[in-house]
Amino acid sequence: MPNKPTPQDVTVDPKATALLVLDLNCRCEDPKEPCYKLINPVAKFLERARQANMFIVYTAADRYKGTPEARMPAAFKQRDDEPTIFRPHSTNFIAARCDRCWKSAASRR
Repeated sequence: MPNKPTPQDVTVDPKATALLVLDLNCRCEDPKEPCYKLINPVAKFLERARQANMFIVYTAADRYKGTPEARMPAAFKQRDDEPTIFRPHSTNFIAARCDRCWKSAASRR
């Protein structure tokens, strides 16, 4: 079993911090998917992030855009102001798209 880091308290500045939820779309609601085990812990963490007024962004592969699989797991309770970025399957590099989201979020605060 790999070494697990020791949890530590952290302080975040919600004006300068975003939480990125990468590639955990609704397919993860299927117990046969390996990501299924992440749904409840991530959902709990999302609630804590919202309480800290963090900006939350989700990503999914662009092949899901416009399909029923584009949605995030129901347990995440995704809000209208929490965008989903559909990225090309060949890359997780989404800096330009995140920059646009961040600027949009900053204008709402």
